[in-house]
Amino acid sequence: MFENKKIVELPNFTSIDTQIGLSFVAKNKELYLTLLNNFYHNYKDLQIGDLKDKELQLTIHTIKGLSFTLGMNSLGVIAQRIEKQNESIVYTKFQEELSKILEELKNSEVISKSFHHENIEISDEKKEELFLQLKQSVLSRRIQKCRLVMEEIERYRLDTVSEELFNRVKRLIQKYNFKDAIKILG
Repeated sequence: MFENKKIVELPNFTSIDTQIGLSFVAKNKELYLTLLNNFYHNYKDLQIGDLKDKELQLTIHTIKGLSFTLGMNSLGVIAQRIEKQNESIVYTKFQEELSKILEELKNSEVISKSFHHENIEISDEKKEELFLQLKQSVLSRRIQKCRLVMEEIERYRLDTVSEELFNRVKRLIQKYNFKDAIKILG
């Protein structure tokens, strides 16, 4: 996953206790950085207000566990509060804390140097092929298939309209709303 095998030093985050996170992965920095990267990419577009009942419960529970494991204790505590009490003020605090962590990760050298890549120019034929694969994966209702195709699409630079369409479909897939994703893909 890393462009070079040199392990990047961890920055001093304000919202993430890297020592706690490293303790859960036997001090394996490469694994920890991979987990931080995955957390960033999985939740960078999350809007908690868009989630419905079961999906909300599952997402909050997952983030709670990940947060405590990765050293994002403030977020974990807020997620724990959401599981115990269903108050809109707690959702606001959750979204604020998540945004703060994601912004910190986005701006860190770890994410930008280790995981980001230049987007490749895409031909119309390749774009059609990938969007067809995405539609087929959505029709299969298999989230892992969808993720693989979405990761492939993210390697490319899309025009504004295609990027917007892709982001709408991606958000729906992340919410397991395959029916509306299929409608958008046509």
